[in-house]
Amino acid sequence: MDEKDWSSLITIFDEKSLTRAAKKLYISQPSLTYRIRELERELNIKIFVKGKGVVKFTKEGQLIAEYSKKMLLELNKLKEELCKISQPNTGILNITAGETFGHTELPDILSSFRELYPDIKFNVSSINPNNLLDSLVNADSHITIVRSDVDWNGPKLLLRKDPIYLISKMPITLKDLPKLPRINFILTTSTKKAIADWWQESFNQLPLIGMSVNRSETCLEMVRQRFGYAIAPLYLPQIKKLETELSLQPLRHNDDTLYEINLFAYYREEIAEIKIVKTFIKFLQQYFTAQNS
Repeated sequence: MDEKDWSSLITIFDEKSLTRAAKKLYISQPSLTYRIRELERELNIKIFVKGKGVVKFTKEGQLIAEYSKKMLLELNKLKEELCKISQPNTGILNITAGETFGHTELPDILSSFRELYPDIKFNVSSINPNNLLDSLVNADSHITIVRSDVDWNGPKLLLRKDPIYLISKMPITLKDLPKLPRINFILTTSTKKAIADWWQESFNQLPLIGMSVNRSETCLEMVRQRFGYAIAPLYLPQIKKLETELSLQPLRHNDDTLYEINLFAYYREEIAEIKIVKTFIKFLQQYFTAQNS
């Protein structure tokens, strides 16, 4: 077994699906299945069994998954120790980000950072909002950037506050919302709670969910096609782009203040001592200070 095997097993264990795991690992499902079968033959065990749309790990498979997590963690610690003695302008930076942020903003941020440190390489992965705390605890990345207030004992950096908007193809009167279909997509727990709080503050009946999708881009396209409205946090460049084609209304408390979600960068204290990570944290502070001003 090697690093790729450990990563594959952990991803399958977390995703409970070969299809999703293969997609996340950027390999074909047949290749992933073949490697798992090779491991089973090598270890003379059954790692998991396929259920209806999911995979279920055997007791032996669970032990292998736990072993893989420990080995990958130890390998990351070794890499981090080696990075501590390297220069801040070289190395690999592992970043986990929320799906929307990773798609819309992170490329520009990393491009600006690379201009300063052209020899730095990046490993970027998307975070599952339901596994956010596990990702932080298990040291899956150097830094995690996401719109969520997590019960986290380590350091975190507040990057920005993003207002939450009602997004529709045409202007909507708020009192009509309970009768109109909403398009939902995957959001962090903090964002879902803020939206639910606003709804309970505004209405005494449940929203009408007309559609659920996985990605924010799909949700916005469905809004454009008039399948319903959406509610989501937006940042300024995104607002400027969308307001030319969609109707945007910020959600407000009864006292007229905005509903906002914090965008945080989470990391571990020991990780921040790595030169490349320390350099990137300082860059993020400067980048968002300039953006917010």
